[in-house]
Amino acid sequence: LKLQFLYFIGRGKKKMLKTVVAAALVGAAMGDKWKPVTDGVDTWSKLNYNTNFGVNVGDATGTKMVYMTGTTTMHNRMAGASASKWPSASMISGLVNDGILSYDDKPSKYLSWWATDPSDSRSNITLRHLLSFTDGYVKDGQVNCSVNPSYDFVDCQRQLYEVTPHAYPPGVTWAYLECHYQFAGAMAVAASGIPIDQLYAKYLYTPLKLNATTWGSPPYKNPQIAAGITTTGNDYEKFLFGTLTNKFLPQDITNVLETDWSKPPISPSGMFFGHYCMGNFFECYGYTIGRNQSEPQYLPQRCIDEKIHSDPGLWGWFPILDRSREFYYQVVVKENYIKSGIPEYYTMLAKPLINYIMVDKDPAQVNREVILEDMGGMILRDIFGIDEASRIIPSRENKKLSHTPELERFYLKHGMTVEADPIIGGWDTLWAGLNAWHGQEFTKHFAFHVGNTSGTQYTTSFGRLHMGAKVQGGSVGKWPVAAMVAMHVESGALGFDDLVKNHLSWWAQDSSDSRSQITLRHLLTSTSGFQSDVNVTCQQNPGAIFMDCVKDLYTATPKGAAPGTEFTNLDCHMEFAGAVLEAATKRPINELLTEFTTKVGMTQTQWGAAPYNNPSLARGMQTTGEDYGKFLEGMLGYKFLSKATVDQMEMDATAGKTPAGDGWQGHYGMGHFVECFGYATPGGAGAALTQNCVDSPIHAISGEHGYYALYDRPRNMYMQVVVEEPQQTAGIPQYMRIVAKPVVDGILLGHNAHTINRYDLFIAKPTGGAILLRELIYIQKARDNEL
Repeated sequence: LKLQFLYFIGRGKKKMLKTVVAAALVGAAMGDKWKPVTDGVDTWSKLNYNTNFGVNVGDATGTKMVYMTGTTTMHNRMAGASASKWPSASMISGLVNDGILSYDDKPSKYLSWWATDPSDSRSNITLRHLLSFTDGYVKDGQVNCSVNPSYDFVDCQRQLYEVTPHAYPPGVTWAYLECHYQFAGAMAVAASGIPIDQLYAKYLYTPLKLNATTWGSPPYKNPQIAAGITTTGNDYEKFLFGTLTNKFLPQDITNVLETDWSKPPISPSGMFFGHYCMGNFFECYGYTIGRNQSEPQYLPQRCIDEKIHSDPGLWGWFPILDRSREFYYQVVVKENYIKSGIPEYYTMLAKPLINYIMVDKDPAQVNREVILEDMGGMILRDIFGIDEASRIIPSRENKKLSHTPELERFYLKHGMTVEADPIIGGWDTLWAGLNAWHGQEFTKHFAFHVGNTSGTQYTTSFGRLHMGAKVQGGSVGKWPVAAMVAMHVESGALGFDDLVKNHLSWWAQDSSDSRSQITLRHLLTSTSGFQSDVNVTCQQNPGAIFMDCVKDLYTATPKGAAPGTEFTNLDCHMEFAGAVLEAATKRPINELLTEFTTKVGMTQTQWGAAPYNNPSLARGMQTTGEDYGKFLEGMLGYKFLSKATVDQMEMDATAGKTPAGDGWQGHYGMGHFVECFGYATPGGAGAALTQNCVDSPIHAISGEHGYYALYDRPRNMYMQVVVEEPQQTAGIPQYMRIVAKPVVDGILLGHNAHTINRYDLFIAKPTGGAILLRELIYIQKARDNEL
């Protein structure tokens, strides 16, 4: 995939910079079809998120890909922590398959010390309850024997049983603890008469040919069943393959292991990763966020249908089995305590790409909305969480930062408490995310501004830029120029549908020349038919006569297509429109610009250089965030143009044309885009806007230096990223806009931005509130000058 970003290099010269969003994604031929995933691994490492890890994918035919970075290999023995639970549950289920145990057996059948009195709720616990974490235990007990690998396993569990409080009858609640599996293991040993280490050998190591896997420490007599695994990627793949193909355990047993046992009415019904089966989650990433987790929570149908199972470990190891698509996938890693929560985000970003690659479909040809519906994105609070972890909880610069649900584990690990913050979920949440963006050096210097028709609602800044700093706005100047022209259309000086030739005597007059049919509307909507920009010498002279210079530009610009047939985002359109306005009003362009900026209140804004006689209307604007905010607020509130005129400007003027837009940002109105990120994948630049974009229109413009401005009329808000970036990194701020906009929307609506469900952020209209892996690859490559 090549995402095409237009940068305007030099004065009046357009250059198409085809930014390769990781060579991985130039995938039409699918030569190395795994590059979207492997380049993502490389980017993840270069961002210092995780530097020693790898990815492994396979299906019923065996291994499909392995890619490792740093010192990690598929043969490194590493602690897997909670990734123990799935194979342990499978090992114990092997005894069920052999008839030695039943899922409905009570521990008291084999353990003399287990309660049998019906008045003791523990007496009704079964193996099924233990393996599914629904036995009523909600807190782990602690015993000294648990750290002695030589201690008698069953007796140690007896001691654990005596100190572990039991809170609820079985089958009522769910809790993610270690004790469940210790008791299940004791049942297995007592029922079989076989020591626990030999049970692993008989029911796991031998049938799967695991030659590098152990539980606990030598002599392995008293392991932690739920967290004691040490294994390799190679061995764990054998387990996933055996489970996927039912060659390890028969399908009837596997079906029990993969049944959702914690669904309502059990409460809570699971945690961040989803509901719980036996040793694995029925995955539904982040489904509880925004809901009362102490109440029963049903999985959304999309998660039920996908049938994805996972068993993430404390140190970051993340195995997945996708039953609906019939493949397995693991991120093989052992991270330090702080960074161990980061690999799950790579797992999430890469999973939708793997879905497509496994059916030989190029993920580059999949629309970003579709990938986000498959949960393949990273939201702003993810970026904040990863940044805090990857930088080992940096200084907070005396800002109040509230925890996100995803970060709860990080805080608990460090003994940190959730801060008492009276504005939890408010603008501090946005600040935290933007600070992380700055901290990752995606964009070092920027200001961020939010407002509505009542005025500014929030501003913040990072680095050396601030709202009052003057910056080169570049192409964001097209929108105010179009508005200036529209103001004189309202006054009756000219009309949108006036033929240009009727105002400019030197314009083509012969009807056989297609240029003779160009109207002012065609110029303002970039649908004139001109197909290329040219440079003329006079454009370098700010003291030249504007009208004469535009005439030279017209003479040098080649004829193009018939007007109204295609969209081409050129500088010359605004220059020609300015000449029409100057001719219609009989006033010089610099005087018209000064009149407009004065009326709008943009007192620090100019076009071009002194003496301002011959400005570049398309790209010559120098402005401040404060000034441009006044323009956005005025447009949103109809303060200097009527609703009827603004409606004309906001209309999608390029729908049905080929191309109908730039292929990335959207279709075009007058001087700005009708925003729809990535709309042309697939379908090309002539594609229609997605229905989300039609239903929830956002009007926006970006400059070649990264400045990004928008307003959202349905939500009565405007937003801008004030920035002046070099060419290499000028494409990055638009992604800041993508992840920040839904957070801003939530805050303005009074929602707690911490607890907006991540799926709702992913599919936030019109184009989602998360960045894809291919976009993160682009950001990293641009940041590190690798494009």
